[in-house]
Parts: sequence; C-alpha cells; structure tokens
Amino acid sequence: MNQPSFPFLGFHYDIARGAYLRPEYFQEAIRHAAHRGFTHFLPYLENMIRLPSMERACPEVAYTKENWRTFEATAQESGIELVPHFNVIGHTEHICAVYPELAGPTGGRELDVDRQETRDWVLSCLEEFCAISKGRYFLIGGDEWQTPNHLLDRHAGQVGKLWANHINQAVEFLSRRGRIPLVWHDMLLHYPEALEHLSREAVVMFWFYDADQDYPVLETFRKHGFRTIMASGCHGHLNRRQTAAVHCAVQAAQKHQTEGFLMTSWTTSPWEAQKGCMTMTSEALAGSECSAASEALSAYAQWERGFVPALTALAQLGGLARFPDCRAYLEAGLNGDAETQRSLYEKHQYPEGPFYETIGRVPEEPTASAIATPYVKQMHFGLEVSEEGETGPVLRFTNRDETFVIYPRYGASLQDWRLSNHPIIAHNLPSFLAANQFGPGGYRSYTQVGGFRAVWALGAHHNPCILWQHPFQWKRLGGPGIGVELTLSLGHCEIRYEVRVEEGKPGFHFEAQATPLRGDLHGAWNFNLPLMVEAPDRSHLSWDGVAETNQEPRWLPGVRTVRLATPHWKLDVVPERGPTAGYFVDRQPSWITPDLHGVYQLREEGEAITAAWRFSLST
Repeated sequence: MNQPSFPFLGFHYDIARGAYLRPEYFQEAIRHAAHRGFTHFLPYLENMIRLPSMERACPEVAYTKENWRTFEATAQESGIELVPHFNVIGHTEHICAVYPELAGPTGGRELDVDRQETRDWVLSCLEEFCAISKGRYFLIGGDEWQTPNHLLDRHAGQVGKLWANHINQAVEFLSRRGRIPLVWHDMLLHYPEALEHLSREAVVMFWFYDADQDYPVLETFRKHGFRTIMASGCHGHLNRRQTAAVHCAVQAAQKHQTEGFLMTSWTTSPWEAQKGCMTMTSEALAGSECSAASEALSAYAQWERGFVPALTALAQLGGLARFPDCRAYLEAGLNGDAETQRSLYEKHQYPEGPFYETIGRVPEEPTASAIATPYVKQMHFGLEVSEEGETGPVLRFTNRDETFVIYPRYGASLQDWRLSNHPIIAHNLPSFLAANQFGPGGYRSYTQVGGFRAVWALGAHHNPCILWQHPFQWKRLGGPGIGVELTLSLGHCEIRYEVRVEEGKPGFHFEAQATPLRGDLHGAWNFNLPLMVEAPDRSHLSWDGVAETNQEPRWLPGVRTVRLATPHWKLDVVPERGPTAGYFVDRQPSWITPDLHGVYQLREEGEAITAAWRFSLST
C-alpha cells in the first residue's frame, strides 16, 4: 500500500452510539486496523467504559478494566496504539441523566463546568482511565458543547474562554502524566476567542466529512501554535461521496502539513460495515478511485434517501463480493428481512444499544416542516412587523402573491417563503420553539430553525444554523422598494445583512458584509439554501445552465449560478458580488440544499468584505 506517510494514521470507531462490539470483535477490529496500515485505533466510548466514577451511567455490557487491558495487549501485539477516549465536555447526556448534580441546580443534558464538583469529577474519571491504559494519545473530545443556558447568561461574550479553561485542566492533567490530549476543533470556530486560551499542549483535530475547495483553517491553527490532525468521516459505509471526502482531506492534510490523518466512522457502525470501511479507507488513502464496493454502497445510500427502489440497490450488491458479511447484512435490510439482519448483527455485537434498536426499521423520508399557517392570497406590497412573545420581532415581506419571513432573534433566519400556496423554504420556527432547550449563543442553539442564512465562515464550511446562534438587531432602510438591515456584533467580526425587495419582481436581493476585528483568520461568505421540492420527479436543477442528473450529494467546484425549476415556480440564484468557489448539493426527495461556498482568504482587521446574491422567482 502506498499510503501517505503520516506519523499518526488513525481509525475512529463509534461504539457508544453505534454498535456495542463484543470484546472478541473489538480485538478483531484492532487487528484489522493494524493490518490495513493504521497506526492508531480510537474507539468512541462515552459510557461504554466502566470507570468507577461513572459506573451508574454505563450499560451492562460496558467494557471493564480487564477488557481494556486485554485490548491494549492485542494492540501491542498488532503494532498499533489503542487511544483511550473520555468526553471531558460535550456529549454527556448519558452522564447527566444519572448524575444530575453534575449538570447544575436546574439539571440538563450537559456538564456545568462552573461547578467545582463537576471539574473534580472529570479529573477523577481521567485518573481512573489513566490507571488502566497506556496509550500515549488520549482523546478528550470537547466538540459540540451545548452550553447550559445559565452559563450562556453568566459568561456572555466569554463562553469560548470558559470552554478552553475547562479543557485546559484536562490537558494539564494528562500532560503531567506524559499523555498527548486530542481535542476536536469546532468550538474554536464557534468561539474564536478560545484560540487565545486553549493550551498548546492540546492537539487540534479538524473534522470535515465532505469534499470542499480546501480547509485553510488548518493553516490558522498551525499559525496559532497548535499541532493538528485532519479528520474525514462517514457513517459506516465508504461510498463515492465519502471516498471523495477522504481524497480531499488527505490533500488538505499534506498541503497544510498536519501531523496526522484520522478516518472517523460514526453512529451506524456495525462490524459488518466497519471491516470493509477500514479496507476501503486504506485503499482510498493509497489513491484508489471508486471501486465496485463503493458503487454498491452508493446505491444503498440512494435507497436510504428514497431515490432508488430496493431492487435497484440489490442489483448492485455484487460489488461487495470482497465483503460477504456486509453484503449479507445489507441484502437482508433491502429485502426487509429484519430477523436475518439481527442474527448477523448479534454474531459480532451485543443485542442492545442505540443502533440495534433501528434494525428492521424502514428508512423514513425526511420531510421539511409544513407551512405553519394557511395561505391567504395577498395582492399588496409591503412589510408587516409584529412582536410575537418568544418569537420576538417577525418581519413579513409581501410582494403580491409572494411572501417570506425573517426572524431577527433567531440568527436572522429567512423562512416561510412561498409563491401563491407553494412553499419554497419551510417554516420551521414554530416547531423548533416548542422543543427548544438552549438559549442564544450556544452551539447548535438554533439547529432546527433552518431557513436561509448567510454565514461568514472562518476557513472551513460549517452549516450556518450551527455557526450563527445570536439575535440580530434590525432596522428599516430607505431607497427603492422595501429594505431592512440586520446587524450582529461578535468578538471577532461585525456582520451586516441587507435584504431588499422590488415591487413586482418576485424574489429578493441579499447583501452580506463582514468586517473582521482581528487579522489572523481566513474568511469567506457562504450560504445554506434549503429548498422544498413538492414534485421531485418534475423538478430539475441546473448549474451554470447545465442540467443536473446526478442525485448524489457532491461538491461542484467553479459553479456560480443555480436554477431549480419546479412545476409551480423557478428560482434563479445569481452571485452579483464576491468570489464563488462552488456549491455543495445535498438532497432528499422533499428538499435540496445547494449550499454556496465562497473563496477563503486571510483577511485583514477592519477590512470590509461584501458578497451579494440575487434570488429571482418566476412561474
């Protein structure tokens, strides 16, 4: 194998949220990873390791200290390092459900890191895991921390520092014991002030699981003095989409001189899929293109998404001849034979856990939320403003028989866009508010709000509903038509949007301006555009005038203009200002998201960077 010569070449296996591997197959996974050329094996454990301090949160089949020592002996014999994992912050819902005192006086799903009791508990768990493990690296997580509301209020403007300080106590603890702490990157971009506070003893692992133009944020981390590892990923199956992501990630890792590469496999990860995934990843690292196996897995992914019938996917399964366990498992699923699937699964995994419960469940077609209010035909032109309790200000634009809404309090999300009674962008906010637990400013606070939003991305594309979690200020603008300005002040940049509508011209003009307040970050204007598709068989997408026939999610570099034509409306998206690197398109039968990516560049402090787009509707 001609694999890239990274000193750290890891395979990450989600056991806690996927499949509870039996110990003998945990050992087999270690051996196979070593055989395929990986230097490190990283199991994602959460509560699947029976540490005394969190024993009440563990399932009965959690691994014991004796299991772990056996795993380490197998790793040593195989010439691969086994990396311990413990989330010191983030993804702690299993813990907080059983130890609510760690979440603070009001309970919740996340650790209250202001509490000394919580900080002491974290160090106790690390001490206990260090006592039974020998790995030089230690994965401490840190990703996707959904900050408790009271901490968002108490530490407004300093949440990044709060996160970094908590991570640092774990980093210091492990460094004193000769361990190298591994931390996920995403909170450093959500709260860039954390770049100043996070210990340089931590190795930053940058994750991104699709192809893109590049990931220059790796350069940002390196210039800030961090060692870095590039991580790609999949959900157990390395199809064409994930193979392209691996190739892109390896190129970025080599270009930006990371010291390692990590392949992550999340959630849907039974051994039947993982053995093949390790093999195919090692082949992709060696430069191979789409194999017969990735073609078969792509067909299976299209079945899961509702684009091809089971018989079409079944016809492709011959491409999995090298992986008979995987082929048999997927074939049973496509045939609706849950009994056979469970029997195959139980050979390698315990018959319990979050993934086991999904076996036999036919994939449901994800649907965008329905329009929340009945359509009343309007024939006027105007802006109606109302205050609606928790919703805050509601800005409803009407242009004859077209309407849309902007919610400044929720990241300036534009939604409920429709022409006559036909939806273009869904109206998700009402259902979100009914279930929302998290306040503004936290990571993923408004994930389910959706809608159209621009985002000033810091050298890596992230979904805007994850990055922009803050209330915007707004005001009316003069000039032609109807215009509003929405502004947001963050510690690292000032953001300004302008939305303008012209009477009798369906659609809107959107301008976005960012003024960086620091000169050490890359930046580009991106957007997320989740469009509803009522009649997928009669709806057609085209890029720069060329019809799109490929239904798979993929990166389209160099594309500037988009057209989606449905039986009820046609939408043209035309960039009017600012460079465009391309689009990433993702879809289900009921929606499609042509997400624009701008060109990442290192920006100067005080430099105003503007992008503008025209969204034009016609019938």
